[in-house]
Amino acid sequence: MLIPQEMQRRDFVTKKLEFYLHIYFVVYIYHPYNNKNFRARSEQEQKAEQIDFKMYLDSRGAELSKTSEFLAFYALPYI
Repeated sequence: MLIPQEMQRRDFVTKKLEFYLHIYFVVYIYHPYNNKNFRARSEQEQKAEQIDFKMYLDSRGAELSKTSEFLAFYALPYI
């Protein structure tokens, strides 16, 4: 990542940005427009993206679970 490690650990805005980027890439692979115009994602690729997102939520993303803005997104891996 191009953002310094110290900033990633301490800056709340940077943490929010990282969280939203993870959400974007998890949802991106399911959007119908992307599957029509680009190669279809295999089920294995979709599962891998979900696992990566769940691992992020369990590690660095766990801190944001206390914020009501992000609380609903913690259900995404289970839907």
